[in-house]
Amino acid sequence: MEREAGEGRDSADWEEDGVKEFYVLSLKYSNATYWRWWGPNNCGYVDDLNQAGRYPEAAIREKASYYNDGESTLAVPCEVVDTLQSQRVVYMRGDDHRKMIAASKRALGEPTERKYS
Repeated sequence: MEREAGEGRDSADWEEDGVKEFYVLSLKYSNATYWRWWGPNNCGYVDDLNQAGRYPEAAIREKASYYNDGESTLAVPCEVVDTLQSQRVVYMRGDDHRKMIAASKRALGEPTERKYS
Protein backbone atom coordinates (compact mmCIF):
# COMPACT_ATOMS: atom_id res chain seq x y z
CA MET A 1 0.00 0.00 0.00
CA GLU A 2 1.67 3.21 -1.13
CA ARG A 3 1.07 6.56 0.48
CA GLU A 4 1.79 10.02 -0.86
CA ALA A 5 5.45 10.82 -1.52
CA GLY A 6 7.53 11.41 1.58
CA GLU A 7 10.99 11.33 2.98
CA GLY A 8 11.06 7.89 4.60
CA ARG A 9 14.32 6.06 4.06
CA ASP A 10 15.92 2.73 4.76
CA SER A 11 18.01 2.94 7.93
CA ALA A 12 21.16 2.55 5.82
CA ASP A 13 20.37 5.79 3.97
CA TRP A 14 20.56 7.96 7.08
CA GLU A 15 23.98 7.72 8.60
CA GLU A 16 24.60 11.44 8.83
CA ASP A 17 25.52 12.74 12.27
CA GLY A 18 22.89 14.86 13.94
CA VAL A 19 19.89 13.63 11.95
CA LYS A 20 17.19 12.61 14.41
CA GLU A 21 15.11 9.78 13.05
CA PHE A 22 11.59 8.62 13.80
CA TYR A 23 9.59 5.47 13.28
CA VAL A 24 5.98 6.13 12.28
CA LEU A 25 3.58 4.01 14.30
CA SER A 26 0.27 3.22 12.64
CA LEU A 27 -2.25 3.57 15.44
CA LYS A 28 -4.95 2.67 12.94
CA TYR A 29 -3.50 -0.77 12.15
CA SER A 30 -1.86 -1.65 15.47
CA ASN A 31 -3.69 -3.79 17.99
CA ALA A 32 -3.32 -5.22 21.50
CA THR A 33 -0.96 -7.94 20.24
CA TYR A 34 1.57 -5.96 18.22
CA TRP A 35 2.54 -2.54 16.94
CA ARG A 36 2.41 -1.94 13.20
CA TRP A 37 4.99 0.48 11.75
CA TRP A 38 5.24 2.26 8.42
CA GLY A 39 7.70 0.72 5.99
CA PRO A 40 10.42 2.71 4.22
CA ASN A 41 9.43 5.41 1.73
CA ASN A 42 5.85 5.60 3.07
CA CYS A 43 5.14 2.15 1.64
CA GLY A 44 3.28 -0.56 3.48
CA TYR A 45 3.13 -1.64 7.09
CA VAL A 46 5.48 -3.95 8.97
CA ASP A 47 5.52 -5.62 12.36
CA ASP A 48 9.30 -6.07 12.36
CA LEU A 49 11.26 -2.94 13.30
CA ASN A 50 14.17 -4.22 11.21
CA GLN A 51 11.96 -3.60 8.18
CA ALA A 52 10.43 -0.31 9.34
CA GLY A 53 11.18 2.99 7.69
CA ARG A 54 13.23 5.58 9.54
CA TYR A 55 12.06 9.11 8.86
CA PRO A 56 14.14 12.28 9.40
CA GLU A 57 12.83 14.92 11.80
CA ALA A 58 12.60 17.53 9.02
CA ALA A 59 10.14 15.37 7.07
CA ILE A 60 8.07 14.70 10.19
CA ARG A 61 7.87 18.42 11.03
CA GLU A 62 7.15 19.41 7.44
CA LYS A 63 4.10 17.11 7.27
CA ALA A 64 3.19 16.75 10.94
CA SER A 65 -0.52 16.24 10.22
CA TYR A 66 0.41 13.31 7.98
CA TYR A 67 3.14 11.60 10.02
CA ASN A 68 2.09 12.55 13.54
CA ASP A 69 -1.61 13.30 13.81
CA GLY A 70 -2.00 11.43 17.11
CA GLU A 71 -5.11 9.69 15.84
CA SER A 72 -3.95 7.31 13.13
CA THR A 73 -0.20 8.00 13.19
CA LEU A 74 2.41 8.70 15.84
CA ALA A 75 6.02 9.62 15.05
CA VAL A 76 8.24 8.14 17.75
CA PRO A 77 11.99 8.84 18.04
CA CYS A 78 13.93 5.75 16.94
CA GLU A 79 16.21 6.04 19.97
CA VAL A 80 13.21 5.67 22.30
CA VAL A 81 11.68 2.69 20.49
CA ASP A 82 15.05 0.98 20.14
CA THR A 83 15.63 1.16 23.91
CA LEU A 84 12.21 -0.42 24.56
CA GLN A 85 13.14 -3.52 22.60
CA SER A 86 14.34 -5.70 25.44
CA GLN A 87 13.57 -9.07 23.91
CA ARG A 88 13.68 -10.78 20.57
CA VAL A 89 10.78 -13.07 19.88
CA VAL A 90 10.87 -15.67 17.12
CA TYR A 91 7.39 -16.73 16.15
CA MET A 92 6.94 -20.26 14.85
CA ARG A 93 5.37 -20.35 11.43
CA GLY A 94 4.71 -23.40 9.30
CA ASP A 95 7.54 -25.86 9.60
CA ASP A 96 10.14 -23.43 11.00
CA HIS A 97 10.83 -25.83 13.87
CA ARG A 98 11.88 -28.52 11.39
CA LYS A 99 14.27 -26.06 9.71
CA MET A 100 15.84 -25.18 13.07
CA ILE A 101 16.24 -28.84 14.04
CA ALA A 102 17.81 -29.69 10.67
CA ALA A 103 20.19 -26.72 10.88
CA SER A 104 21.23 -27.72 14.40
CA LYS A 105 21.90 -31.30 13.28
CA ARG A 106 23.91 -30.11 10.27
CA ALA A 107 26.01 -27.83 12.43
CA LEU A 108 26.46 -30.02 15.51
CA GLY A 109 25.38 -33.54 14.64
CA GLU A 110 22.73 -35.41 16.56
CA PRO A 111 21.98 -34.07 20.05
CA THR A 112 23.84 -35.90 22.80
CA GLU A 113 21.83 -37.60 25.48
CA ARG A 114 22.18 -35.97 28.90
CA LYS A 115 21.60 -37.95 32.00
CA TYR A 116 20.90 -36.15 35.23
CA SER A 117 21.68 -37.67 38.60
